[in-house]
Amino acid sequence: MGRETALIDATLRLLRLHGIFCWRNNSGATRYGRPGERQRFVRYGLVGSSDILGIVPHAGGKLIAIECKTGTLRLTDYQTRFLEEVRAHGGLAAVIRSADEVLAWLATIPTVAP
Repeated sequence: MGRETALIDATLRLLRLHGIFCWRNNSGATRYGRPGERQRFVRYGLVGSSDILGIVPHAGGKLIAIECKTGTLRLTDYQTRFLEEVRAHGGLAAVIRSADEVLAWLATIPTVAP
């Protein structure tokens, strides 16, 4: 398991412990079909959408979007725009680099109780 995957898993566990309905959000693209045969190219998810999406019931059902990054990895322009859109539409968005940052971010949501 990679470091980013471990951070996503830990973040999901912490959010769920705080009563937040959340899930891993995958996006990307792949090719389907056998070698030598016609292949299909399929995109899934919204480009730039966050690693984790969820709903905070204790904050009036607000959408949350969390992008998990490890080390010095940076947001892409698409990821930055997605987080900005979530905030502009009343959702809560964050970039998380550690479990401690998850807990600190949760503390900024006054209605979320452990």
